[in-house]
Amino acid sequence: MTDSNKEAYEMLIDRYRRFVSIHDANGVLLWDEYVTMPEGGRAVRSQQRATLETLAQKQITDSEIEELLDTVDEDQLTDAEAANVREIRREYEQATGVPTSIKEDLSELTSEAHPAWNEAKNTDDFSVFAPYLRKIVEKKRDYAIAVDPDTDPYETLVGEFVPQLDFDTVERTILGVKNELLPLLEEIHRSDVSLNTNAVHGDYDEKEQFAAGRDLLDLIGFDWDRGRLDTFDQPGTFGFPSDARVCTWTDRSLYQTLYTTAHEAGHGLYAQGLPEEKYGTPLGQDRGTLVHESQAALWENRVFAHRTFWDTFLPTLKERFPDIDAPAQEAYESVNYVRERNPVWVEADELTGQIHVLLRFEIERDLINGNINVEEVPAVWNEKTEEYFGVRPDTVAKGCLQDIHWVQGNIGYFPTYTLGNALAAQFTAALERELGDIGDLIRDDEIDRILEWTQEHIHRHGRRYTTPTLIRRVTGESLSADDFIDYTTRKYSKLYDL
Repeated sequence: MTDSNKEAYEMLIDRYRRFVSIHDANGVLLWDEYVTMPEGGRAVRSQQRATLETLAQKQITDSEIEELLDTVDEDQLTDAEAANVREIRREYEQATGVPTSIKEDLSELTSEAHPAWNEAKNTDDFSVFAPYLRKIVEKKRDYAIAVDPDTDPYETLVGEFVPQLDFDTVERTILGVKNELLPLLEEIHRSDVSLNTNAVHGDYDEKEQFAAGRDLLDLIGFDWDRGRLDTFDQPGTFGFPSDARVCTWTDRSLYQTLYTTAHEAGHGLYAQGLPEEKYGTPLGQDRGTLVHESQAALWENRVFAHRTFWDTFLPTLKERFPDIDAPAQEAYESVNYVRERNPVWVEADELTGQIHVLLRFEIERDLINGNINVEEVPAVWNEKTEEYFGVRPDTVAKGCLQDIHWVQGNIGYFPTYTLGNALAAQFTAALERELGDIGDLIRDDEIDRILEWTQEHIHRHGRRYTTPTLIRRVTGESLSADDFIDYTTRKYSKLYDL
């Protein structure tokens, strides 16, 4: 590489590092706002976050970025360096395609919307939150049109979370899951099999449930020197290699604490598995929401919900909660039984959880594309819930306001849960081809090998590969629902003797 090309590349990386640092500092403030900030700090925090958002955007949209991108000769770069440039170019083009004012408005609006969402849930009055949701939808539509005026707005928003995947693949995967799982659910409805539904669903002291969440993270290899576990009324994870912050809840059943912790731990482990020495560059960042959700689904559904896991973990759980007297098989059943008439997503099982995602996908798509308006959301939500689950939510907290995603402006995120489960099944199939059955690994106290495999094949690459390329490198095929459908059908057919 010539000296001038090396200098231009290093200047580009330096500029991008500053952007990442400011962006992540804003993320830390958001985590603090949700988890530890006193209520009185909300107004000032909104200004602080808007300021950091502006500073971050100035870094990534600065004309010097464009000049450096034009100057760097990619033919002189290594594959890793070229990947950095490719990803910086993609992010620059996205950032410059949207006016800063739209992003600033969204940042401030979503911060202001959170207390209104809480109040609307607590008072069962959707109208309290409706004005904020209307503005969020309008701003997200403006955002999408600014990114690509020639594409369906919802398609553009989904593309933010599944970079480089075409929308046809997204829809085909989701509809494939719908078409196969809805008939499977009907078969389960007709089954006479009775499973244990209570073994790990007791309501216990919140401190003890929190401690059980830490036990779970200990077992799967969470690094406490580079991460922490906290509680929040809506679980989530924020982080980077040296600082992964997992939030769960402990004010519900023990099962909900544990499975939520397992899901969020998958996000945390992905953050910790990224190469810390490459922090601030695309090679030190996660590949995107789709891959992130695949890691959460892998640990939640393929490890935590595995039959053999309960042989391993149940003794620890019984030490903390002596009144749990079920054997491992019944604990496994109580984690995986199908919640047939359940309107609340976070209380769903692995199977019906995908139908909950479908409901949200359909509603937010129609909202953004203008087929329904905000005032119709509660009624449409309740109608779809009754159609899919045979029950109507009796409050907005159990209906259209049960999730935090729209409050945060994350419209287009929901499909990644089903896509993530599909990808997790493909990753698991690849892992088992190389290491053997996951159940055997758990039984032999080799859970660490599962984590090491994901770190080696997925985490350490950061954004070196595009999403489709990464999927094909790891699995040998493109994104598909086939492995997930096969795995789910086998699992629930055995549970319900179909």
